[in-house]
Amino acid sequence: MENYPKNEDGVRSFIKEKVRKKWDENNSPYRLSDVVTDFKQFGDLKEIIGGKQLKLWLSDKESDLGIKILTHPTVKARVVIVPDYSDFSFDEKENKIPLDKKKELTTKEITILFLEALGSLPQHDLDEIHIPAKIIAKLMR
Repeated sequence: MENYPKNEDGVRSFIKEKVRKKWDENNSPYRLSDVVTDFKQFGDLKEIIGGKQLKLWLSDKESDLGIKILTHPTVKARVVIVPDYSDFSFDEKENKIPLDKKKELTTKEITILFLEALGSLPQHDLDEIHIPAKIIAKLMR
């Protein structure tokens, strides 16, 4: 396992390596939400980057790191990082539903979508969310 210095250079090296490894091994993007939890063993990421939002901090360094930051066109919480040489893009065709085929979502479907969206949040945000299980159970009926 690599050891990264607890400074901005360490964060840069960490992200650059993770993005390239994920892309080279699986041809898939590295989720921005995974950066904080994956880096946690090396230090407090937010403190190291001066309290800035990770996405903003990275956007200033895209060319230096050789990465691209991409946000899903309809699910704004889905942000990924890919190497600048990748051809990755979110496939809009699979996300678009023809107007005549749209339907009203049930409470259960909306709840599932909500829970999926929660899954893309960084761990420090998830730690602040408290939803009683009986509320979720009621919504799933």
